[in-house]
Amino acid sequence: RIRFQLLCAMEFSNRVLVVVEDDNIHPPIVRLLFVNANHIDFVGLDPQQVLGAHVGLLFGEENGARSHSLDRMVFETGRPLPSYEEEMVGRDGEPRVFITTKSPLRDDTNIVSGVLTSSLDITARKRTEGHLRHLAHHDPLTDLPNRTLLRERMRRLIARARRGDQPFALHLLDLDGFKAVNDLLGHSAGDRFIK
Repeated sequence: RIRFQLLCAMEFSNRVLVVVEDDNIHPPIVRLLFVNANHIDFVGLDPQQVLGAHVGLLFGEENGARSHSLDRMVFETGRPLPSYEEEMVGRDGEPRVFITTKSPLRDDTNIVSGVLTSSLDITARKRTEGHLRHLAHHDPLTDLPNRTLLRERMRRLIARARRGDQPFALHLLDLDGFKAVNDLLGHSAGDRFIK
């Protein structure tokens, strides 16, 4: 009954959940035992295609190979892996960023019989972080790099030049009489001119 409740909770979780099992053949192949509705929707596959298949079917060849080797690590060590970020492309072709964990599932004899992979979509958070980073380093009117970004880049360039890695030059522009444009035509005209 507890196992059934757990499976129901997993099925309707907003996380992408995958359970794999080791088929105990050599070389060992990890096969999909459970994939929740959220992940089926993300990859756009028929649930009947997925069960018993290799993880590469869900994640693609490259991500599948990485997931398989991480699953093998959990099977061999019996320990969960620390959370990590990964990018996957869903059926819509859009890349999504997930924070993923892998945990061992043990049978009645305490042997690792499966691995639970839980992934939470953090794409919106990553976009927001990127947007905030951009706002912190760019002028809101012109979208040009601001003083903060100039200072950071100058520190790096000066350090490289001191090491002898790369020479650089700095070119400054000064708009003489720009205040007159604002005073005569208004700030909105001055803003359009700068853009």
